[in-house]
Amino acid sequence: MLSEREPCIRLLWPREILPVALSSPRSSSSALIKRTNLFRQCRPLFEDMKFIIISIVGLLTILGAFPVAFATHSTPFNGSGSGTFTDTSPTTVLITGTGYYDHLGLTTLRFPSAITGAAACGGFTATEQDTYTAANGDSVFQTVHDTICPTTTPNAFILTGSFTVTGGSGRFADASGSGTVQASITFTSATTGTFSGTQTGTISY
Repeated sequence: MLSEREPCIRLLWPREILPVALSSPRSSSSALIKRTNLFRQCRPLFEDMKFIIISIVGLLTILGAFPVAFATHSTPFNGSGSGTFTDTSPTTVLITGTGYYDHLGLTTLRFPSAITGAAACGGFTATEQDTYTAANGDSVFQTVHDTICPTTTPNAFILTGSFTVTGGSGRFADASGSGTVQASITFTSATTGTFSGTQTGTISY
């Protein structure tokens, strides 16, 4: 059973009508009249097809002319910050502060950290789950793997590590990137202290 659109499709590939049209003048006239009437019936379908084709061609033209608009780029993600930290348990620390970072501007820092083991330098290793929040509320999330080593100065340590951007909120919802961090840490009591650090890396969003 033929669908409603099949006669219109056949009109675009007239395998039945053209042979009849070539057989005799009378049959040719009849075939042409039949084809004309069919064309009038199918005209709305052809108009719809024309609109769809024009739309597809237009979209492909836009995508081809402006590929940069639909791509993300890796750009520098550097900055520095400072603040304080407090032990929240024998193996966890909450680090808070402020800083200034590329793409964020003035930034609020919140770095929950967990000690993961001993380091060969005589210090320890830790993993942070960091949140960098811009003034407008957009945030970047990072996972940071640290090594904290003692220095010759009492109660002073040097932190080095690497970070991976794991997403964020707002315009950073799909962010990715990586880099390194370095910080100076000073214990001001058995469970509290201060830090000052920098990071160097890249971010895409």
